[in-house]
This record gives sequence, structure tokens and C-alpha cells, in this order.
Amino acid sequence: MSPQYSIAVFRVGQLAKIIGFDRDYATQPLYFLNPATPAANTVVTAVEGDAQLWLGGLESADFVALDGDVPLVAVEGSGRVRLRSREGLVAEAAIEEAVAVGTLLRLDG
Repeated sequence: MSPQYSIAVFRVGQLAKIIGFDRDYATQPLYFLNPATPAANTVVTAVEGDAQLWLGGLESADFVALDGDVPLVAVEGSGRVRLRSREGLVAEAAIEEAVAVGTLLRLDG
């Protein structure tokens, strides 16, 4: 193998690493963007004894599963509530671990 050929192969290999051809793109998120915050299903809108939730992040299929006594956990940090009742996109939940207004929650499990 000639010296020029081995240099060219080396540079192509370096270029492939710089561009990222050596990565497994099947495991990368859509458009290669890493979401800053994991997806949430609900957000705490008020805390007065019980927590009031807005359920705007739930898919329509998930509403069927919301027949009460559904656990929700904080997306980041700690916090846990248990759904008691729901009317439209607004729900009341019993607080099991402290949550604050603005806490993002997801279905547990």
C-alpha cells in the first residue's frame, strides 16, 4: 500500500468520525435533538389541600384509564399524587409526596 493511499484512508476515517458516520443513528431522538425535559402528561396548577391538575398532555387513549386512583409521579425530582376525580382536562389529586405549582407529572408505570 502506498503512503499516499494510507494517508487518504486515515483522513477518510477521521472525516467519518467528525461527521458522525461511525454512530448508531437508530438510537438517536428525532432530528437528533435531545429534549431538555422528558415528556409530561399533566401539570400541577394549584395546591390547596389537594392538587389541581391540567391533563393537557394526555393522549385520548389514556383518558379511558383515568377512572380514579391513578398514580402520577414527577418527571424530574420527587413528587407523587393519586388522581381522585376528573372533569374534562382538569383533575383533583391527593398528594402523596409534596408537589408545587408547575410540577410536571407523568403516569406511573
